[in-house]
Amino acid sequence: MSPFECARKLLDGSQAALGLGAKMDLVFQDMDLVPLLIQENYVNHKPNLGVAEEQHMRVRMLCHHSALAASLLYAKCSEVLQLQPIVFVWT
Repeated sequence: MSPFECARKLLDGSQAALGLGAKMDLVFQDMDLVPLLIQENYVNHKPNLGVAEEQHMRVRMLCHHSALAASLLYAKCSEVLQLQPIVFVWT
């Protein structure tokens, strides 16, 4: 399964029934790209969980916290595993 398909499934509201293990499997399909795709797309994601504006803001706040937690987890794993950072050079 491609990282793009994994990200789509994680953001898709119809996949809410997936358990934590299944969601983790989707994230770990490509640990470098899937969290970045989620982080990039969660702002534009339109969840259908709430009708009121307060509910939408709460869901967006939870999404933001989830993306932050994933980023911190990746940073901690990189530190523990002593992974070298990826350096991008624009030419």
